[in-house]
Amino acid sequence: MSAPVSAADWARQRREATEAMPSIVSAVGLPSVLLPYQARAMSMLDSVRDCSALFIEKSRRIGLTWGLAAYGVLRAARQRVAGGMDVMYISYSREMTREFIDACAMWARAFNLAADEAEEFLFDQGDEDGDKSIQAFRIRFASGFELLALSSAPGACAASRAW
Repeated sequence: MSAPVSAADWARQRREATEAMPSIVSAVGLPSVLLPYQARAMSMLDSVRDCSALFIEKSRRIGLTWGLAAYGVLRAARQRVAGGMDVMYISYSREMTREFIDACAMWARAFNLAADEAEEFLFDQGDEDGDKSIQAFRIRFASGFELLALSSAPGACAASRAW
């Protein structure tokens, strides 16, 4: 029986996996690097030009968000004439938000796309005082579009500014 994975081991394993991904994508290509259901979700999103919603039955922690991060990066990196647009991701927790933006940064490197580093910023909800700003993350692409990630629990984000 093995011992539980420590936070340091988990961080190391995630870093090694994300560093290896560009060579894997280069070797096998997309969508082969994805699991079948991840590739199918990407295909469904791409098959309808004006897809306003996609409902997928899933369970927790199966990697669908990881696959959708690949799609979000490819969509935001496209020029407008090729269907490019801003992409927004909203999760139920700041940890999931951070995991998603990390996956997006990994995919941007794997696809060798011109993009800024992921940055943390305050998403302005338009209130005059700025009291309702939400801590969020953004990756800007050379296409002019950006990928935004924020939590649906803004209080949780504001409570811990140092990620």
